[in-house]
Amino acid sequence: MAGVVASSILAPLVLVLNTAAIASANTAACVDSVVHNLTGTKRRIRFDAVDDKENRQERENNKKNRSRGDFVYKSTAAVRATGKDPPRVELKKQTQSERRLKAVAYYNEARAKGKSVASSREFASQQTGYATKYVRNLVKKARTQGLDEACHDRRPGSGAPSKMSPAKQKILEDFSEENGGIFTNADAVVALAKKGKHVVKETIRRFIVAYWIIAMPRITPFLTNENAAERLAWARKHEHDEWNDRVDIDEKWFYADTKVRRKLKVPHRKKLKGKAGNKRHVNKVMYLIATAKPRPEKGFDGKIGCWRVSMQKVAQKKVYKNNRKFDKDGKENEVLREKGEIYEEDTTMDSEQYQKMFKDLVIPAIRQKMPWARRVVVQHDGASPHTGKNTEDILRESGKQSKESWLQRWCVRTSQRDVPINVERQPPNSPDMNVLDLCFNRALACKCAKERPRTKAEIVAAVEKAWREYESEKLTRAWEYKTIVLKAIIQANGWNNYKMPHRRDLDSNNNLKTVPEDIVYGTGDGSGTTNSSDDGAISEEE
Repeated sequence: MAGVVASSILAPLVLVLNTAAIASANTAACVDSVVHNLTGTKRRIRFDAVDDKENRQERENNKKNRSRGDFVYKSTAAVRATGKDPPRVELKKQTQSERRLKAVAYYNEARAKGKSVASSREFASQQTGYATKYVRNLVKKARTQGLDEACHDRRPGSGAPSKMSPAKQKILEDFSEENGGIFTNADAVVALAKKGKHVVKETIRRFIVAYWIIAMPRITPFLTNENAAERLAWARKHEHDEWNDRVDIDEKWFYADTKVRRKLKVPHRKKLKGKAGNKRHVNKVMYLIATAKPRPEKGFDGKIGCWRVSMQKVAQKKVYKNNRKFDKDGKENEVLREKGEIYEEDTTMDSEQYQKMFKDLVIPAIRQKMPWARRVVVQHDGASPHTGKNTEDILRESGKQSKESWLQRWCVRTSQRDVPINVERQPPNSPDMNVLDLCFNRALACKCAKERPRTKAEIVAAVEKAWREYESEKLTRAWEYKTIVLKAIIQANGWNNYKMPHRRDLDSNNNLKTVPEDIVYGTGDGSGTTNSSDDGAISEEE
């Protein structure tokens, strides 16, 4: 009874004395004190004297490196002597079998010195970088199967055989080529079963995700022999053009954001609700865009204009939000439009609308921003609003220079000089010959999508912001890329199945290094029959 009372009194006393002794010491980083109580068990206490940011970061790095096995710790005696975190000791490159043998050797060494099983595993883990559980399983396997069997490296080809053998892979590749890369996993299972190979859908899915590339195909217009001939002639004509006095013009639809995204909800807060319009009739706005090659020496950024395809109307009555004067609570809704207010309403682009916008907006903007040009050529595609009802002849007549004296034409420096403007139609089915369809419109749409517009007003604001913030350097590269694409078209004999060129495909003179490898010529009827003649035929559509 007296021994029990003495132990209950002395145990806290010993703990307090040791704690005071350690706290009084001038320790820099940490001290490990092992206190023996009367029951014979061990308790490890850690004291952080200086826990600044650098020491914490260094310890975190040590933990990460130790998990990879890049270094080992020195003995605990060296740690007590320095009072700092253990320094790193770089390990030599060694195989896994050597590391496993050393782990077992360190475990046996610790056990021979009288350490416990847990301490021996911890010691081997510190010396080799393995986890303690891995050391436990390694020692257990060495006892049952032998040291060599437990620690040797895995032999090449050992383990379970692959479920997708080379023969099955060949069948799957042929099936993918036959279907143009579009098929389901169930279709692939049926195709393999016809060849006498049994594979489940999950195996095919894992194989495709791990080793194949899922890509979006590039959709190109269908060409005829006449289209290819016109494209080739037009590309050769403008191959060395610098595009200084040319303007590309086209329409572009900008759509509202309809993508469903995950949202984070704070617990015990108001329920989140996603705003969306009609799924079938998505809000969209059409713009007429005109760009030219930037001229920094002239102070011109290349942006002629971006105009909404709309018409002005006068409000006949007061319009409220949600077309209701009062909401459910009886409060008056917000007024969107007062009676008699002028507002813009979207309209379709037809010949009359195109002529009106070209005369009232495009021609004045070109003459204001390009007064140095002697003659400007506006390039557009062959859409019906651009060519119907003698639109091109009317536009050419509108773009003619007004009758003025030679003194006014050459000596008067005004920003509104009547620069003669002509209209040129690009080859049919050739969106890759217009800067807007080639890259500019897509880049502008991507910038607008980042704003996530929902309503038409938000779409208009997003388009205007993207138009203002678009860099002139990118627009210059777009016009240079147009020349590179023309060279690729010439090498492809006018067809559009060429590989989209990159800067790495050009030499020092900005010429394509090699002819595209994926050019395939056909007979012109869409059959895809190959033809090696230089005059070419219809390209096989991908």
